[in-house]
Amino acid sequence: MPDELSDRFDASRYSEDEEASFSLRLDPRAGRVVPLDLLLSERLLHRLRHLGLAYEMPLLSRLPASGKWFYPEEQIDPLSDEIAFVLRVVDDPLLTATLAELSRILQPRGRSRLGWQLRVEAP
Repeated sequence: MPDELSDRFDASRYSEDEEASFSLRLDPRAGRVVPLDLLLSERLLHRLRHLGLAYEMPLLSRLPASGKWFYPEEQIDPLSDEIAFVLRVVDDPLLTATLAELSRILQPRGRSRLGWQLRVEAP
């Protein structure tokens, strides 16, 4: 790989970026639940969105370029499947580390069907 491109895998390159966020929330009627959040560079969010577009994945391709997007509970497991696919085909250590953390957050862990929702917010 040419040296001028290798910095794409260096987390410090993105340290000044605005942050995007993934927030998994439970319907407030279910009681007090600690939200699960993940912050990532805006450019990494765009990288993931473009992969979703390139591989024709309906949920990842909906990641916002700006603003917010909400995934209802019934889309969280299929979104996790799309993330697992990207983890199998991409050799990008920075992106795969972020996706591994997102996969951990999205694991069912006894989720009840009480209205979980994933909010993705881009700057």
